[in-house]
Amino acid sequence: KLGFVRQEYPYCRLNQGQGQFEPPQPDKSVYVAPSANSMGILLLKNEKRGRSKTVAPNPVLRSLNVVYAPPEGGDAGDGDSTSSLDPQVVDPSSIPISFISQDYLETEIKTTAIQSS
Repeated sequence: KLGFVRQEYPYCRLNQGQGQFEPPQPDKSVYVAPSANSMGILLLKNEKRGRSKTVAPNPVLRSLNVVYAPPEGGDAGDGDSTSSLDPQVVDPSSIPISFISQDYLETEIKTTAIQSS
């Protein structure tokens, strides 16, 4: 049978949460783990009932651009155009994900680099 079951709250130090560096288990919380000798999860009670927060993406992050190196002799796609920059995938928080070849990125860096004197 797989699943998480209630386990004793783990402490690293011998004082069982009575010291200043390791707090005791929070009130009304439950510690569950797959087994007694594995890492578990501490479940905390929601303080405000009936109110769920929506996930708001970080406004600073507009997109996630993944740079890849195509295999030798492989097709890099249309590496000379910006068509590959159009978002191809969207993550669960609605952040667009684009895949850019390493050759395109190097070309873009060379054309936009500021010349130092």
